[in-house]
Amino acid sequence: MYTCQEYLSGTAILVPAVYRQGEITLAGRRRRIALVDWNAYGRFDVRVGFAPDGKGAEDFLAHYGTEILLDQEMPITRQLGYAYLSEHRQFLGKVNALGGDFYEIKVTPGGDELTCTPVEVPLGKITAPCTPCNLWLINEQGFLALNLPNDAPVEIPAGVWRLMCCTVEHAEEKTSATEQEQTSNRPPSDNVVPQSAKESPVIRFVTASGGNACEPITVIAGQTTTLKLGPPYTPTLTVETKDKVAMLDLEFRGIGHEKVTSLGGPAPPKPAFTITDPRGKMVEQGCFEYG
Repeated sequence: MYTCQEYLSGTAILVPAVYRQGEITLAGRRRRIALVDWNAYGRFDVRVGFAPDGKGAEDFLAHYGTEILLDQEMPITRQLGYAYLSEHRQFLGKVNALGGDFYEIKVTPGGDELTCTPVEVPLGKITAPCTPCNLWLINEQGFLALNLPNDAPVEIPAGVWRLMCCTVEHAEEKTSATEQEQTSNRPPSDNVVPQSAKESPVIRFVTASGGNACEPITVIAGQTTTLKLGPPYTPTLTVETKDKVAMLDLEFRGIGHEKVTSLGGPAPPKPAFTITDPRGKMVEQGCFEYG
């Protein structure tokens, strides 16, 4: 539910929960596996894919298909984006990474039979300039959910990949002893926020979406590719006018042109704006609203 002075809007989300579960043997080890009809198509062999959304060059639509849960205690799905995707939660593609190896997974439409066949694929390596981070990559081969805990290279199939989403974690800054002492010595009625807190609110993580605005990621077999993502984040203002009404939209993008969609932690101060005419006279000023 979202409310503001001009209007009230609501959103309802249906999360599918129909699944098939069983056990498979991977590299001599028994593993529990579940297939979830994520998009409610009524079948369990739908592979992930993507296509332009037809609205412009900004985004592309991802068709998530069948969800694979590996070694999960309970095959319960959550709204996409509320949980990290990884080896233990991913989408069915032409090639999937399981247990450090790559497999072609074939599933019958009813989900009653599943076959995993090891495949040899040329591998390259990727690194990220900011870690730890979680990445969702997609191409014609399928979908990869990667956790990069540090700057060590990670092997993935060679080819051209597109960034769907990324979450970059940030270490929380520690308050200095001097700031702690100054804060503790203030009387309870003094609600002044330390200047450092005003300038640098603690952000635990930044989530951003990819799309056609981001450069394709070319991974070459036997070589290491450094991804372009993360800080510094650059603000961009777009203005749409209609019937003498101007709509202002402020967004932030990382170095790879990924669009920031959410921040983990206290909301920073609202960005302020000032509109002037060609002579420099102020016409309007105010602050952007979150959401």
